[in-house]
Amino acid sequence: MQSSEPSRNDAPYDESYSPSCYITHNNFEFCGYNLKIAQILGANLGVSAYVWDARVNISRQSPDPGGSAWDIFRAYAFEYEQFRFHALSSSGVASTRGLALCRYFEKKNINFSGKKVIELGSGTGIVGILATLLGGDVTITDKPEVLKQIETNAQVNVPSACRHRLQIRPLTWGEDHTNFPADYDFVLGSDIVYSSVTYPALMETFRYFTSQGATIYLSSELRKRNGSPSFHDESLPQYFNCQIVDRLENKHIILYKMTKIDKSSEHDLPSNDRNLLLTEPDIGAQPTSLSLSN
Repeated sequence: MQSSEPSRNDAPYDESYSPSCYITHNNFEFCGYNLKIAQILGANLGVSAYVWDARVNISRQSPDPGGSAWDIFRAYAFEYEQFRFHALSSSGVASTRGLALCRYFEKKNINFSGKKVIELGSGTGIVGILATLLGGDVTITDKPEVLKQIETNAQVNVPSACRHRLQIRPLTWGEDHTNFPADYDFVLGSDIVYSSVTYPALMETFRYFTSQGATIYLSSELRKRNGSPSFHDESLPQYFNCQIVDRLENKHIILYKMTKIDKSSEHDLPSNDRNLLLTEPDIGAQPTSLSLSN
């Protein structure tokens, strides 16, 4: 069950929030836990960080002999619009992709007791918070400007007896991921495959955190315009065994379970077949290609 009410007055609030901040509140129930999730929308949590990333990427990109500065600008302007659509489509409510991952944990009675878990691009923190309540030693990560939102939700939902098992830290994919240990048991990600500009850095981060055998749970909405189908169907299977474990057909949302490919046995199965064969028994053999939204 979910209820939602936009407000400024019902959640922990501090003076560091801009007066123009708009806060929405949603109540969710997963695995027997009632979660009260606030999402803070405002100048400090908008798309400015993404615009900065695009500027950095443009400055690093080598000129294309057949292109121009205007071509590069237009390419990144398109990526910005994709990000803006992504942000607006999920504003005001915890990401549907994140909720799908929480529902999967409930459906499968997953218990993270004694396991080290890291969540990438947490947003509201709902997935990492639930993993903490399910017994995990959890590190929730996102860009620095998003951490206040996560800390607010952790304060409301994680009992003091569990706080020692939860860390909230900044992490920028492809830049400072090596400041973290690589011995996690699980890597969680929802709604983090949204712009092709970020895919190389995200892939580098995935590979680092699975170098010692971690399992990834990834919940994604596939859209043709941002290149996410090819990222899931072509790029990820080059490095990971990709298993479809659940899907929401009406929203084009797919949940993947991924593990690093064992190079020693790589010759046993062609990479093009590996992604199709690895499906959970109760889901059945399911191709990764779908009728996708634009």
